[in-house]
Amino acid sequence: MARFRYRCSNGRFPPLGSREGTQRLRFVARMCAGVVLLPLLLACDALAQTSGPLVVPRVGGPIQLDGLSDEPAWDTVEPWLPTQYEPDNGAPPTERTEFLVAYDDDYLYFALRGYDRDSMGIRANTFYRDRLSGGDHFEILLDTFNDNETGVLFTTTPTGNRIDAAISNDASGGGITSGQWINQDFNTYWDVRTVVNHEGWFAEMRVPFTSLRFQDDDGQVVMGIILQRKVARKTERLVFPPVPSIANWA
Repeated sequence: MARFRYRCSNGRFPPLGSREGTQRLRFVARMCAGVVLLPLLLACDALAQTSGPLVVPRVGGPIQLDGLSDEPAWDTVEPWLPTQYEPDNGAPPTERTEFLVAYDDDYLYFALRGYDRDSMGIRANTFYRDRLSGGDHFEILLDTFNDNETGVLFTTTPTGNRIDAAISNDASGGGITSGQWINQDFNTYWDVRTVVNHEGWFAEMRVPFTSLRFQDDDGQVVMGIILQRKVARKTERLVFPPVPSIANWA
């Protein structure tokens, strides 16, 4: 596979934000060993019920950010298939779901194919940035240093809302319900497009490498990752990699 040629000048970018923490990052970092760039891999340990690294392909052509992930460049990207986190932990999704991850010289790409047999039941309750309001959503959480401490969160909704946040200090500020686990004032550059149609809802995200900070170790970058889809009307959350039930994780 072609080597990823992106390299920052000193291996780091400016700090993410506050030192508040999150249970989500603890889960991501401990369930998943990392994403490796050059080549790009995702390696998950036994707790994630995955053996060995998963290769994340470099796209061989342009991606038009329109939400549909139907360009030829996506044809070589093998979808990652989630399982339920809740309500039936470890069970297959009740709605067909595919996550896709790829990269090129400048960007990380994430896509959701969120099929839904009842597309009229898809919930999108707000148009405000950095708000979810209990609706359907697609979420990516990156532990960019693979250090069990810091990370960034990217979330979107069927209406294309952008929610981003910085996470740090390994959730020492309390659980999600405490409101102390995440810096929601963090904003960075990234793009997303979504589509809702009779088949369900679909999303494409594009995150510049320049919007992330990470450690370059002789041309290799290791990150932790988890992806999630929420089907709000069913209170169903789908995750990749598979995860056992963990209190206070959401």
